[in-house]
Amino acid sequence: MEQKTEIFNKALKKQVINDLAERALSTSFSYPILFIIYILFTTVEDDFPALTTVIGILYFSIAGLRFILSKKAEHFINNTNINWYFTFNILTLCAALTWSSYGCFICFNYGLKVESYLHIFIATGISAGASTALSTDLRLVNLFILTLLFPYIIWGLLYAPETTAAFGISILIYVLFLIIVNIKQNKWYIDSFTANYRLRNQAKELEKAKKVSEASVKAKSSFLANMSHEIRTPMNGVTGMLDILTETDLTQDQADLAESAKASANSLLNLINDILDFSKIEESKLELNTIGFNLREVLESLCDIIALDATKKGVEFSLLINSDVPVLLKGDPGRIRQIATNLCGNAVKFISSGEVFFSVSLQENDDDHATLLFKVKDTGIGIPDNKKRLLFKSFSQVDASITREFGGTGLGLTISKQLAEMMGGEIGFESTEKVGSTFWFTLKLEKQQRDDIITTNNADTLQDKLVLVAGFHQRTEMIICEYLRSLGIQYQAVKELNETLDIMKAAVSNHSISILFTGDNFDTTQVAYATKEILTYYTDTLPAIVVTKPFTQKTDMEWMEKNHISATLLKPVKLSQLELCLDTITDKNKPHLQADISMVVKNDEENPRLKILLAEDNSMNQKVAVKMLTKLGHKVEVAVNGLEAVKEFEQKEFDLILMDGQMPKMSGLEATKKIRAIEKSNFGRIKTVPIVAITANAMKGDRERFLASGMDDYLTKPLKKDDLITIIDKLFGTARL
Repeated sequence: MEQKTEIFNKALKKQVINDLAERALSTSFSYPILFIIYILFTTVEDDFPALTTVIGILYFSIAGLRFILSKKAEHFINNTNINWYFTFNILTLCAALTWSSYGCFICFNYGLKVESYLHIFIATGISAGASTALSTDLRLVNLFILTLLFPYIIWGLLYAPETTAAFGISILIYVLFLIIVNIKQNKWYIDSFTANYRLRNQAKELEKAKKVSEASVKAKSSFLANMSHEIRTPMNGVTGMLDILTETDLTQDQADLAESAKASANSLLNLINDILDFSKIEESKLELNTIGFNLREVLESLCDIIALDATKKGVEFSLLINSDVPVLLKGDPGRIRQIATNLCGNAVKFISSGEVFFSVSLQENDDDHATLLFKVKDTGIGIPDNKKRLLFKSFSQVDASITREFGGTGLGLTISKQLAEMMGGEIGFESTEKVGSTFWFTLKLEKQQRDDIITTNNADTLQDKLVLVAGFHQRTEMIICEYLRSLGIQYQAVKELNETLDIMKAAVSNHSISILFTGDNFDTTQVAYATKEILTYYTDTLPAIVVTKPFTQKTDMEWMEKNHISATLLKPVKLSQLELCLDTITDKNKPHLQADISMVVKNDEENPRLKILLAEDNSMNQKVAVKMLTKLGHKVEVAVNGLEAVKEFEQKEFDLILMDGQMPKMSGLEATKKIRAIEKSNFGRIKTVPIVAITANAMKGDRERFLASGMDDYLTKPLKKDDLITIIDKLFGTARL
């Protein structure tokens, strides 16, 4: 405490000296100037020439010394042995003493004449100015005023006439007034300096804290990057090997165990991703990408993932994107998918039976932008009113018992909220305990230049025909009917089997019914009965019969053929699959019997394959990548570091290089730069070989650094077969898969 007080006093004295010096620069020559004015308007110079000359020399000498001392204050204080403060005080008091002594001489010689009055008037003016100019030093300013005016008080009290006594008393009162003013001004000065001193110290402390914080953030970012790499590297081996294992011939028990291990590994990976995302958002290091994308493709692609968990719990999951929603947009599809996955995943997690309905509708629309409303509605446990405040808070869930039953960190909603707000949207919810919840978020997205036009011939092919939608749950029925309406196809929805058969029988004469969709309200026995009945009505051309089933349920091709089923439509129903189903049924050149309407990647040895160089130092990651790529029919050669990768590239021809970022001897970044330099200098090369980064780094700037080094794309570990298929398709087209 004493040390702090000493430091404060030193700082205060330094500030006082600086202020005194600064103010003295503008007031040093005020005394000589006032003296010149005085002798010009009086006869003193004529009456006492010698004294006037001496006084003038003294004034100019003192003024010059004060000016020099003030001008070079810092130099005198730091580089000489002169006590600046003491010297300045002596010169200042000498100026006051000179003026007052000269004034007393004038007053005693002239008495109550203009020379005395003018001299006293100037003295009071000087004292008033000094009260401000010297207020930084209370002792100095009071001594100055007393030295300057006290002789006039003595003259007034000692001089014979009564008027001078009153005059002396008036000056005494004025002096006391100035002393009081000086005390107040000095207090204001000290208080102001103290406040500024504290602010400066706080600013310094804040600057220090800022530097410490920046260093901490930098260390944290480095730690997160290293942890991301260190965790993802073994996770790549775990998830990759499990993916490969599940594709081998396993017994039912072995397959169940492998799937359980795979689900646990994916849960751990999701947790890692949540923590990394949360850390990046907290540090404002998460950046959004703005690219063109198809909203329908993005959301339909997550349907199967969510539906898989929902089906296991006996929960109905469905998706509806309203027909007026523009789907060709610009934004960050990955983050939109992340929010939707979080909300849909939570809905499925906290429900034991019932349904989860994910819908997208149009809120606002103009030529350039569309504001969309995303809703996830469930019939789950709901949220008590007194727990709603906990939502969207980091690491919080509604109840500790919920955490134990359902798991999770409570980060998903926090991240979703921050992502929605980063994209300029809002997020919220409505919930009733034991009834269900509706979580929603809005986004304003830029439209792509071209319009979203559905190109299909189904409406023309099915002109004057009716599609019968029979036996569906209300939600699925609504979705199928909405999609049919958007395609311009006439439809009729019915609930009961008997009503369905009556309508089919009535339409025999004009063949107005072309397709019958049957839902899961009709079991296989009822469907078989219905087809048998329909065959008795339609003796020539049988309407196409389509049954729906969960995508996890195996297709019984023998049963389909026996019961004249044309196709199966997987649930959750997607517009793209419905269109494909209709195209297949209405195309006369295609066989009517179709299995699940889905894309299948084939490993046909007759197709051309890629020769791939894999640069990876981790043996487990090598095994995962090699097995995945080999299963896809590609030939793979391995380099264990960047230096070896460059040598392999120089000696052999490759179609694709998969490059790890962190490797011994030479990093993936440096190896890529060298390969690009070789390509640039080697004019014999016809093409530039695509290089794709495969790395465990997932922090801000990683993608940019890889692309800046000359790489063509970027994959994050753990590596998955679907990601490899996607990137190869992107670079080479489906012919090379």
